[in-house]
Amino acid sequence: MVENGIKKTKKFKVMISGYYGFGNIGDEAIITAITESLRKREPDISFTVLSSRPELTSKALNVNSIGRLNIFSIIKELLTTDLFISGGGGLMQDVTGPGSVTYYGGLITLAQMMNVPTMIYAQGIGPLNIGFNKKMVKNIFNKTTRITVRDSFSMQDLINMGIRENKIQVTADPVLLLEGVDKKHVNNILMGSGIDPHIPIIGISIRPWHSWYERQLKAFISVLYQLAKKYNFQILIIPFQHSSDLWLSREAEICFKTRPDSDVKINVLERPCSPKEMMGIIGAMTIVVGMRLHSLIMAAAQYIPSVGIAYDPKVAYFSSLAGFPCIPSVTELQSVDRLLETVESLIVNIDETKKALYNNVPRLTDLAMNNVNVALDILHKK
Repeated sequence: MVENGIKKTKKFKVMISGYYGFGNIGDEAIITAITESLRKREPDISFTVLSSRPELTSKALNVNSIGRLNIFSIIKELLTTDLFISGGGGLMQDVTGPGSVTYYGGLITLAQMMNVPTMIYAQGIGPLNIGFNKKMVKNIFNKTTRITVRDSFSMQDLINMGIRENKIQVTADPVLLLEGVDKKHVNNILMGSGIDPHIPIIGISIRPWHSWYERQLKAFISVLYQLAKKYNFQILIIPFQHSSDLWLSREAEICFKTRPDSDVKINVLERPCSPKEMMGIIGAMTIVVGMRLHSLIMAAAQYIPSVGIAYDPKVAYFSSLAGFPCIPSVTELQSVDRLLETVESLIVNIDETKKALYNNVPRLTDLAMNNVNVALDILHKK
């Protein structure tokens, strides 16, 4: 665009939908990474993010934010939008409830009806168990401008549903591109949580799940306590969503501290953290044992050896991509010998694990950057 002899850069408007404003660090990290990585390449992009708490989202990200259910404001904003992004994460699934596909799919359809280009941005697909939801995803995704998914398993699921393969590109999770806060800031958070940043730390990220029973929790606590004591580790339990994870984290802390020989330093990260703070904290761990997918993604991005606990297939998928060992289910935690062998092997062979990460992660980071390339390609072709 040239005006009065001066070349001007077109200012693009992008709307992003996802599970934002609910206090889940993984999803907040996704929207932070998407907006930051796009801004680095195209500083004049303006964003409108749909959120359950638009005031907080607007302040945290320096974006325009509107209520995720405010349909009149969404329609008004779409009138001048250049690209609608259905943001990363596991939005198209019906395990947590049948309404997720209808809501997120409905927004994509609305954008398509208003002739706004649409992009599926590094999503993990499924599990989808309801036939109607599969049909809806097929119909909506076949009309999208571009689709990127964060693993090959998601791509295969979409192909099996009947989505055209030439529309799909396998990339990686956008959080792999997120930068953490500086080390001094991280150390202050750790010390405020009763943890010495100069002593090795096992970071634990657990979440409530239907197969957590007393047997699994006791075995989990027993193994990690033994290893922390044997190798002189501290333990930091890290809730990724305070509203759901904090009570279980506190329960685990009590179980650790009521052991008869309890002399390992164990604390819960009670302080709510921003995604960039959490990235820094995960980067300060010696190893991570994680159920939450983004505890593992943040660890991988910073070459921190980890063990996944696959309460959901997405955890096993990412663990395989990064080269992390993975406990196949929460139920399997009751197998004390297997858990002990898996985590201790990681500790003993920590240098070899880091070498594997240095081989695997740069490729994943490049793939994550491809999401940015696709989004910008759509905007510049508009």
